[in-house]
Amino acid sequence: MKVALIVKHFSLSKGGHERYAVNLSRALAERGIDVHVFANQWEHHGMESITFQKVPMIKKPSWLRVLSFAYNVQKTLAKRKNEYDITFALTFVYPQDLYRMSDGIYRHWMQIRYSNTISRWFHCLLLRKVHLVNLHLEKQIFTPGNKCRIIANSKLSRIHAIQYYGFPEEQIDVIYNGVDHQTFNPQNASFRRDTIRNNFHIPNRAPVVLYVSHNWKRKGLSTLLRALAKASDCDTPPHLLIMGRGEPKPYKKLCKKLGIAEQAHFIGPTGQVEPYYGASDLLILPTQYDSFSNVCLEAMACGLPVITTASNGASELIRDGVNGFVQQNANDEAELYQLLKQCRDQPALQAMGKAAWETAQPFTLERNMDETLRVFRRIVQEKN
Repeated sequence: MKVALIVKHFSLSKGGHERYAVNLSRALAERGIDVHVFANQWEHHGMESITFQKVPMIKKPSWLRVLSFAYNVQKTLAKRKNEYDITFALTFVYPQDLYRMSDGIYRHWMQIRYSNTISRWFHCLLLRKVHLVNLHLEKQIFTPGNKCRIIANSKLSRIHAIQYYGFPEEQIDVIYNGVDHQTFNPQNASFRRDTIRNNFHIPNRAPVVLYVSHNWKRKGLSTLLRALAKASDCDTPPHLLIMGRGEPKPYKKLCKKLGIAEQAHFIGPTGQVEPYYGASDLLILPTQYDSFSNVCLEAMACGLPVITTASNGASELIRDGVNGFVQQNANDEAELYQLLKQCRDQPALQAMGKAAWETAQPFTLERNMDETLRVFRRIVQEKN
């Protein structure tokens, strides 16, 4: 089987769907599948069995970057129409045989971000045309009559695809993300626990909350900081480790205003997140929208309970009070504070962490691969 995999950036150091592309390609190649990656940038160390095809794109402005990549992929594949058994897109490109909704439904996110219709269209048409381009490309993918199949990484995403575009349910397969348990496990995670906590002068008995994101506004960092300030009314107030790309200046200013500047530690992006899972007691991600945030699954695999929102597909794995908590309103700092209060008891937190680890065990890269391959075979069978 020959597969064309389409992704803008092929990298383990970027976001979730870029890492997914690398792990998927490796696993496919190990199973003897001929993988051709169509990308603008890639890291291919140790992946000599994978073929890379450079897709040019205009870097700026952002709307032209998205559009030029989609156009150039379309043009390249049109010349090689019958060369691949499967064309599998992880980004906004059409036509294709299979599209993975790595980031959920963009139209739904626009309604959350700009709840006022006039404001939404003002931003799309005048201020940020990239929104309009993304909405256009998404609409083409989900056009009625499109014969492609869709992989949703949560039931939440499947519901939104049906709700917003009327896409046939029978053409959507829900395949949850997998995690590399050899990398993300309590033993690997904990080996630098004391070192990290000492580096940030965190008291031994203080609970440590971890936050990991490359989009601090969308994923609720300000809500978390305000809830953390409310939760600091105890003898050992919690500390917060903040990881990922973002502009720390306004958030440091907010920390100072809330009186938690000594408790919030801005680490920035790093290629090794697992030691920070080990240094923490709890992961919190009060995201406004995520189809399935893989940091939640990684944290659970490392034995951390998770608090996230009902707007995150990963919440489908969480049972309140057993392996974490689900926050119903992403912007409600008072609700998040109440959930944080329930995590003050260290034995209860450890029990939830053990349950979180048990929940994560079935979600392996191999299981994700097997389920994805079943979809591949179904598409090939239908095409033949």
